[in-house]
Amino acid sequence: MLFDAPYLPIPSLPAAVLPLSKMARRLGVSQKWLRDQAEAGIIPAIRAGPGRFLFSIAVTEAAIAQLLTSQAPQANVGELPHFPTMPTM
Repeated sequence: MLFDAPYLPIPSLPAAVLPLSKMARRLGVSQKWLRDQAEAGIIPAIRAGPGRFLFSIAVTEAAIAQLLTSQAPQANVGELPHFPTMPTM
């Protein structure tokens, strides 16, 4: 027999991996938003059962940073906004 023990202890999660609820709290987002992003493949996650996800802190924070920079409005340095002049009195 490969294992003599009736069961194997399940090690606790390493500090670098968090369940959905704790990762959402760390990021300041709702659990629903983070779950939706994981299900869509936008934020990498490990499926740990039905509706259960585990997130690597480093990978998740890098994905959020990339998401933020890709959604940031890009300024065109060559053009300045046109503001109408105010009439003088």
